[in-house]
Amino acid sequence: MAEIPWRGQKRQAGAANQQWAAETHGDCNCWIVARFCQDLMMAVVKDVMVWMGLLLLWGFPVAIPKSQPLFPQTQHPVSLCVEAGTDCSHLTQVSGGILNCIAVRDRLDCLKKMRNREADIGYFEAEDLKVAALFFGNEQEVVLQAFSKDEVQRAYLLVHNASNPKPKSLCHPGLQLYRSYPRALYRPITLDSDAFLPDIKAHIEKLSEAWTSACIPGPWSLDPATDLELKQQHPHLCHACLRQTCHVDDPYAGSGALTCLLDHAADAAIVSDVDLRKLRVTNHDVERLFHYCRGNDGGSIQPLGDLTGLREEPCNWGKRPVPVFMFASSCNTTECQRSIQVLAIQAHAVVETLKLPQKTQITRLDRPLTPSAIIEKAGYTIDDTSRQKVVKFCTRNEDEMAKCEDLAMVTQAFDAGSGIGIGCVQEQTNWFSHIYFGSADVITLDSGDVYKFVKDFGFQRLLSEVYDTKSGRHSSSYYAVAVVRADSNITSFIQLRGRKSCHTGIDKTAGWKLPVATLLNLGLINPQHCNYVDAMAEFFSNGSCAPGANNSMYNAQKHYVDRLCSLCIGEGTNKCLRGGAEPFYSYTGAFRCLVHGGGDVSFIKHTTVPDNTDGSNNEEWAMSLRSDDFRLLCPSYGGANTAAVSEFQTCNLALVPAHEVVSRRMSDDRKKMVRQALLGVSEVFGKTSPGLNTFRLFGRYNGKSDLLFKDSAKGLKALSEDTQDERKRKKDYFKKLEELHTCEVRVCALEDHENECEEMARTMKGVGEQFVCVSARDRMDCVQRVIEGQADMSILPGSYLSINSNLRIIAYSKDPHNARDHFRYKAVMVVRRSTVHRMTDLRGKKSCHTGYGRTTGWRIPIALLKREGIIHPLCEPFQSTLEHEIKSVATTFNRACIPGEWATTPDVDAALKMRYDAMCSMCSGRTCDRNDDYAGYIGALNCLSFNGGDVAFSKLSIVKQFFEDNVLANVSNYGLMCPDGSVVDIYSSAAEACFWAARPWDTFVTHGGASDAKVQKITWALMQAKRKGEENLANNRWYYNILEIDDTFSDILPAIDNATTGQYLSESRMNIVQAVQMCTSEAPVTFCVSSDEERKKCNDLSFLLHLRGVSPELRCTQGSDVDDCLEMIKFGTSDVMTLTNSKRNASHSNYSLADLLTESYGRDESNLYYFVAVVKKGSGINSVYDLAGKTTCNTGANANRIDYIDAELTNCLHGGAFFSTITDAIKCLMGSSRDVAFVRLDAVNDGNWDDDIKDLNPENFELLCEAQVMSLSSWSVQECNLGRIPGNMLVTRQSESRARKENMRHLFLKASKMFGHSRSFFRLFYTYFSHKDLMFKDVTGSLVRVTDTHHKRFVDEMLKYACNLYEHHTQSEETTH
Repeated sequence: MAEIPWRGQKRQAGAANQQWAAETHGDCNCWIVARFCQDLMMAVVKDVMVWMGLLLLWGFPVAIPKSQPLFPQTQHPVSLCVEAGTDCSHLTQVSGGILNCIAVRDRLDCLKKMRNREADIGYFEAEDLKVAALFFGNEQEVVLQAFSKDEVQRAYLLVHNASNPKPKSLCHPGLQLYRSYPRALYRPITLDSDAFLPDIKAHIEKLSEAWTSACIPGPWSLDPATDLELKQQHPHLCHACLRQTCHVDDPYAGSGALTCLLDHAADAAIVSDVDLRKLRVTNHDVERLFHYCRGNDGGSIQPLGDLTGLREEPCNWGKRPVPVFMFASSCNTTECQRSIQVLAIQAHAVVETLKLPQKTQITRLDRPLTPSAIIEKAGYTIDDTSRQKVVKFCTRNEDEMAKCEDLAMVTQAFDAGSGIGIGCVQEQTNWFSHIYFGSADVITLDSGDVYKFVKDFGFQRLLSEVYDTKSGRHSSSYYAVAVVRADSNITSFIQLRGRKSCHTGIDKTAGWKLPVATLLNLGLINPQHCNYVDAMAEFFSNGSCAPGANNSMYNAQKHYVDRLCSLCIGEGTNKCLRGGAEPFYSYTGAFRCLVHGGGDVSFIKHTTVPDNTDGSNNEEWAMSLRSDDFRLLCPSYGGANTAAVSEFQTCNLALVPAHEVVSRRMSDDRKKMVRQALLGVSEVFGKTSPGLNTFRLFGRYNGKSDLLFKDSAKGLKALSEDTQDERKRKKDYFKKLEELHTCEVRVCALEDHENECEEMARTMKGVGEQFVCVSARDRMDCVQRVIEGQADMSILPGSYLSINSNLRIIAYSKDPHNARDHFRYKAVMVVRRSTVHRMTDLRGKKSCHTGYGRTTGWRIPIALLKREGIIHPLCEPFQSTLEHEIKSVATTFNRACIPGEWATTPDVDAALKMRYDAMCSMCSGRTCDRNDDYAGYIGALNCLSFNGGDVAFSKLSIVKQFFEDNVLANVSNYGLMCPDGSVVDIYSSAAEACFWAARPWDTFVTHGGASDAKVQKITWALMQAKRKGEENLANNRWYYNILEIDDTFSDILPAIDNATTGQYLSESRMNIVQAVQMCTSEAPVTFCVSSDEERKKCNDLSFLLHLRGVSPELRCTQGSDVDDCLEMIKFGTSDVMTLTNSKRNASHSNYSLADLLTESYGRDESNLYYFVAVVKKGSGINSVYDLAGKTTCNTGANANRIDYIDAELTNCLHGGAFFSTITDAIKCLMGSSRDVAFVRLDAVNDGNWDDDIKDLNPENFELLCEAQVMSLSSWSVQECNLGRIPGNMLVTRQSESRARKENMRHLFLKASKMFGHSRSFFRLFYTYFSHKDLMFKDVTGSLVRVTDTHHKRFVDEMLKYACNLYEHHTQSEETTH
C-alpha cells in the first residue's frame, strides 16, 4: 500500500511500503501461483488505499466500515493522548492496533508523557504549542493539522466606508484571557499595535489615548476593585456600548461587536471570521462594510472578500494557528510515517474519539514544523522573558509543588496572570513563616485555618473558592456534616461517645472545629476543659484519624497522639500527616476512613458523599459505594435524629465559608495585583474554560487530592463580590469560632522574641492558662493587631496613647517605688515669687531648663508658653526650624540655661550657641554642655535657687524632695505657677493639681470592645504570668522580653479605674506637646519613595513623628522608580531620598545632589564593602606599586599561573574571583608561595572577624594600604583598604539652603534616634511586613552625618589603586622581558 508522501519523497515511500508488505506477508509460500495472487492482491489494495487516503486528506468523505480494521497490526502501537475515561476500543480496532490510547489528565500531562516517551502523539491548540516551545525544548514535530470552519481562525478590523481613513472609535468583543491568538480578538488593540501590555493599567491607558470612544464589554481586570477603578478613570471606553457601562451582558459584547459597528456606535469593530461569515448570511448591511488593513504608510481601506470564497479577505489583524497533531520527536522512521498515514485515514474515528468538532478535517503539512514555527508562521513571536512581578504560592508537599510549577508554566504561556507570573515555594512544616516573612505570598486555607492565621500572623483574606450546588448555582460556602453508615444504628451524637472518629485534620473547620463546637453546645464536652484536643480524644476513646495530632503546632503537648492517629494509614512519617501524603487527610480522606478505615463517624462537608458515591468517583475504593448506604447525623438535644445525605440544608453542623486564599500583609496595590493574577488563572484554567483542556486547575492531580485548591472548587472570586447574605453568614461563622477560643489569651510578641513567647505559653499551660502568641514586627504593629482584634493584649508606651483613644487599659507598668502615683511624673513650673506673679511676668526673665529637647524641661514648657502667648514665634526665612525655636525662646527670656546639644551637627550647634549665647549664660560653664552642673531635674532647680533664676521646669516629686534636702533654699521664696495663672505653695494640697502636663505610665491594653469578663480573664492571666515568671527569673527570659518588666524600675499593676487610653491621655494633659511647631508656615520635608509598601512605611514614620511633636513635618510622595524620584527632587516636587553609592555617583553630575546623612552599620561602620589585600609579613610588599610582577592567591580560574594578577581586578568592587573572608585569604597564603590575596569584605555582616583568625597566626600577615602596611585586624580595615563601597546616602538638592539642609538632617536624625533600635515602638531599620530595605537598608544601625562630603575615597578614585593593578603587572612583564 502506498504511503501519502511528503513532497519529493514518493520514491522512498514506495520502497518503505514494499518493505511493509514483505513483513506483513512473510509467511507466504514461494509457489509461483501464490506469489502472483499475492502481488496482484497487494497492488489492488495499494491503489485503493492511496486514493482513499488522498480523498480523506483533500476533505472528501470516504465511507469506511467502522468495525473492520484497514491495517493488520504489524508494528509497535502508537500511543495517542486522550482524556481519562475515553473509550478507545473503536479507534484501536479500525487502525489495526496501530493507534492505541494513553489516558492523560490534560494536554500538559500529554506533553510530559511525550517527553518521557510514554506517549507518542497528541492533539494541541495554539496556546499548547507555546507551552511546548517554552518549556519542553521545542523538540516536538508537528505533522498534521486539524481544521474546522466553525473555529475562529482570523480577526478583522472592519470600518464603515472608504472615506474614513483613520477610525477614532472602536467596538471590541471584550477582553478574554483564555485565548492568546488572534491577539486582536481577545485583547483590545490600537491602530498602531496589537501588542498587549503586561500591566493592565498601562494597557487601558494606552487604549484610552488611542480611542476617543469605545465599547470594551466585560471585565478589564478580573480584580473587581481594579476593574471599577479603571472604568471610572476611562469612562469613554464604554460610551459606545449600548448600556454605556461595559457590562459583560451588553448586547454589543462578543459577536455583538459587529452589530455595534452596524448600529454606527463606533467607526470600527474587531470581529472574528466566524462571526463575519454568520452575519453576512443574515444581514445584508454587512456588505457595505470595509476592511481596515495595516500598512507601512498607515492604514488602507479594502473591500470585503467574496461570499463564495473565490476572492479571499484582503487582510486580517491576526491569525490563530490551526490545532495540530504533534509527535514527541522527529517522525523519520517507517513506523512513524505509517502511523501518520493511519491517523489521517482514520480521521473520522480520531475526531470521534477526541470529541473534536464533527466537521474537523485532518490534513498533512507540507513539511514537519516545530511548535514555535507554527506560531511564528501565524505572525507571532514567542515571549520567553520571565515575569518580573510574581505571585508566589506556598506549597506544603512535593505533589503540590509539582502542580504549582505546572501552573507557573501554563500561566506564562497563556499570559493568564496579565503579565504577572506564578512562583512556587515549598515548606512542609513551618510554611506559615515563609508567608509571614515574605518568601511566599499566598496559600489556600480552610476557613478554620483562615481564622487562626489571620489572628496569629495577621494574614489577609483575598479570595474565596467557589463550588457548584445542586441547583446549578455557584456558592462560596458549604455545609459541615457528620456522616455515619446507614447500618450502624448510630442515631444521635450522644451515642458517639467511645466510638471511632474520622476527621479532615486537627483545627480544620468541618472536620474539627465544628464537631468540637457541636459537642460543646450539646453538653458532651465540658466548656471549662479548654484543651479540646484532649477532650476530643477522651470523647472518641476508641480511636480516631485526626491528621496533625502528632504535630506540636496543633497538639502542643502531644497528648493522646497514638489514639488520635490510630486509624490513619499513612506510611512512615506520613502517618497522621496534616497533608495529602496521609490518605485519610481532608474531606475525601475522612470519608475513606469511614468507608474502609474502621471509623464510626466522619466529619466532612455536604458534597463529599455525593462526590464519591453513585458512580461519581471511578477510583477502586469508591466504585461500589451508594449514597443510600450513608446517613447524616443531626445535632439535637433529643433522641434519634438522622437524615438522608441530600438533606444537608436542615441536618448540618453549620454553614461554613469556603476555603480562602490568604496572603501576607501587603499594600492595597499589591493585593490588587495578586487578585488579578489568581483570578486570571482561575478564569483561564477553571472548570468552564477552554484552558481546562491544557491544565486543570481544580480537581485531582496525579491521583492526589486538594493540591493548591480543593478538588471540588469550580473557580475563585474576590471577597468583595460576596452578597450581603454571604457576608453575614461568614461573620456569624467567625463569631462561632470565637467562642471556641474563650479560654485563650492572645499575647502579642515581637518576631525576635517568638521563641520566648512560645516558652511562656508552655509554662503557663502548666498552671491552666492558654496563651497564644501573636507575631508582630514592632510594638506599633502589636497595638494595631489589638485594634483589629487579632491580639488580646499588648504593651502601649505612655508616649503613644494617642495612637488610638478607645483601647481599654488593663494594667500599668509602674515603678514599684511610685506604685500609688497615677502618672510617672508631673511637669511643673517653679517660679521665684519675688519676680514672677503672673504668666506674663516670665517675659524678660531668667529661665532654667533640664535640657534641650527633654520633655519636662523643654517640650512641655515651650508648647504651653507658646499656647499662652508668652512666646511669640519669630519665623525668618532661611532659618532652620531649630533656630526658629531657639530664637523665639531667646527673645522671650533675657537669659537662660538650656544644656545639651541643640543641633545634630556640631558646627551648627556651636554657631547657634555663639549666636544666642545668652541662652547659655545661666549655665555654670556658660557653654550649655550636656553635663553642666545645672543640667537635669535637680540642676534646673539649683540654677533657680543658687544662680538667680526666675523660673525652672522640673518634676513635682523632684521639686518637693529638692526643697526638703536643701534647707538653704527657702521654699517660701518659691511657688508653682498653675495653668490658671495662680501661684500656689509647693507643699500645699493644691500643688498636686498644679501641673502643666503629666507623663503617663506605660500601659497594657486590650480591644476597646472587650467585655468586662474578657478584661478580667486577660488581667488575671497577665498577673499569673508575672508571678510565674518571678519564680525563676534567670531562666524566664520571656519575663523581660514579652512582659517587658525591668527587675528594678518597673512592675505590673492591674488597672482599677476601667479607663480608656483617650481618658488617660486627657487626664495627663500631654496632648499639648504633640505636633507643636514654632512656625506653622514651616515647609515640610518630602521624602520620595518608589513603591506602595515604601510609601506605607513612610506614612507610618510621618504619623509617629507628628505624634511625638518632631518638626518639620515629614511628608511622603511616590515616584515610579528611583530615576523618577531623582527628577522630582531636581524639580522641587520632592526633597529627599536614599540612594546607593553607585547610583549616587552616577546621578551626581545630572542632578547636582548634596549628601545629608549616611547609613551606619555598627562600630562606626558606614561602608558596605571593602576591597582589601592581605600579604605576608616581611614580604617586601609595602605599597600597591610593589605588586608589579607578584603572584596572587585567589579563587580565579587561572589562579595556578605563576605570575598571575587577576584580570578581573578591572571589576574589583563589583565581583570577581576574590575571597569573601579574611580567613580564606590567610589559609590560601599559608598553603602556597603566593604573594598577595584579595578579599571583597562584607563590612556589615563580617565586620568583626578577629576571633575567626586567632588560630591562624594573624601576626604573620598584614593589610596592604596604598603606600604602607598595617597590622591585620578588623579595626584597621577602615584606614587600610584599596577601595570601598559606602552605604546608602540620604540626599537632597545641592541648591537647598543651609537651613533647609539642617532641617532635613535634624528630622531624620531624630527619627533614627527614636526608632532606630530593636525595641523601638516603630522599627525604622527593619523588614517592613516582609518587604526588605524600604527607605533604608534593614541592617542599618543608625543614620550619621556625612563627615566628608566627597567621602574619603570615592570608588572611582579607588580604581586608580585597585582596579588598575593588572596594568602595573603587564607593564612590569614588558620591561622584564
